[in-house]
Amino acid sequence: MSEVETPPARSWTRWLPLALIGLGHVAVIASGAYKYLSFETLKANRDVMRAFVADHLLLAAAAYVGRYLLVTMMAIPGSLWVTITGGFLFGVAGGAALTWFAAMVGASTLFL
Repeated sequence: MSEVETPPARSWTRWLPLALIGLGHVAVIASGAYKYLSFETLKANRDVMRAFVADHLLLAAAAYVGRYLLVTMMAIPGSLWVTITGGFLFGVAGGAALTWFAAMVGASTLFL
């Protein structure tokens, strides 16, 4: 009779993505960054944000996509306010396109 081989022990690296998400949540909560994802923050900073978008459209779009990616990949509650901010800053069509791209890439990355 042949011996049954036992599968090799799974590496700790398979838990690395989950650990990174957990550390990200701890960092967001500890820093209080989640408090900035609100209507009050949007209302208080609307003039500054609109002026920045008017002066630096590509940089503002890249910053928006980057922030949306982080919120999506880290599964941080508050993506509603980031989505609303995109529509507010870039218009319905521009905000929808940027949000769609960032959500697709962020969710795909989280899935992987």
